[in-house]
Amino acid sequence: MIISDSNLIIYAASKKYPALVDWFEKNKPAASAISLVEVLGYHKLQGEDKRALEDFFAELTIHSTRPRRFFKLRLNCARNAPCLWATR
Repeated sequence: MIISDSNLIIYAASKKYPALVDWFEKNKPAASAISLVEVLGYHKLQGEDKRALEDFFAELTIHSTRPRRFFKLRLNCARNAPCLWATR
């Protein structure tokens, strides 16, 4: 399993690096819940950038930091609803 770094997710979601987007599509890396909170919790994130990152995270498998207990998080991309919920 490949776990992606927060910065790689930001760069790939920006679509300024097509080779990185291709790498994500080919390798299907996961991300940690910490990366999700770190990226989407950035206080200056807004508008189109926020939607692009939400859409990007929606395509990834997100793992919690609890050892041996992984939860898949899904994004609720409805703009006026809470963004995350966990499923076992």
